[in-house]
Amino acid sequence: MDLKKLSDEEIIFLVQKNSEFFGEIIDRYEKKLDRYLARISSISKEEREDLLQDIFLAVYENIFSFEKDEKFSS
Repeated sequence: MDLKKLSDEEIIFLVQKNSEFFGEIIDRYEKKLDRYLARISSISKEEREDLLQDIFLAVYENIFSFEKDEKFSS
């Protein structure tokens, strides 16, 4: 299965069935979020990495409350 061809919402559905797919969410968003955090703040790279870890942990913990009618990226 080529995960790159699936939408974020399809990946979320897979993650809800098997947590091993969560790495795809991290792969898709880690660099984008890091660039965004660097642009809007003056925190160090290490602080951004800690913040990203907290963000992805929160996403993982709340993955089952994701509304299928919503867009994941927002």
